[in-house]
Amino acid sequence: MNTIVNAQELDQSPTTQAQTKATDQKTGISALGIDGSGIIFQIINFLILYYLLNRFLFKPIIKILDERQKKINDANLYIKQTNKEKANWDKMQEQAIKKAKDKTNIILQEAKLNADMQSKKIIQKASDEANRATKRAVAEIALQKDKMIKEAKKELIDLAVAITEKSLKGKIDRQTNIKYLKNNL
Repeated sequence: MNTIVNAQELDQSPTTQAQTKATDQKTGISALGIDGSGIIFQIINFLILYYLLNRFLFKPIIKILDERQKKINDANLYIKQTNKEKANWDKMQEQAIKKAKDKTNIILQEAKLNADMQSKKIIQKASDEANRATKRAVAEIALQKDKMIKEAKKELIDLAVAITEKSLKGKIDRQTNIKYLKNNL
């Protein structure tokens, strides 16, 4: 390698050799191969890029994301409210159903009591009517019995009168009269 470097040194002029030695002897940041003015330009470019991205890209995107997040939060809040309302509605509906069932049971009990009372009234009315009919029948039977007894007495009297007439006409003796009465009665 010495031969190659030496050949290069031979090809270069003395001023070029002095410049090459000067760059080989740089110190500080330059020794690391970093150009100070280039770094400053890169920092300024980065800040400008950051400003432009922030102003035209990040802020609108963040704004859109915030709006979406707000919509999501609003939707979640609406869902919670709707669920609460639904729960309240379900409770109210259950209470209404329970009240309706209770009313139905009360109405059915009242109807049953009314039906029992009506049936008792009807049975009592029928019983009273049957008792009246029985009394009328008994009274009618008693009237008919009295009528029959009166008729029987009338017939007996008529028969006794007829027997007496026959006995007086034919002068029937007493034993004949008894036999006649037994036969006819």
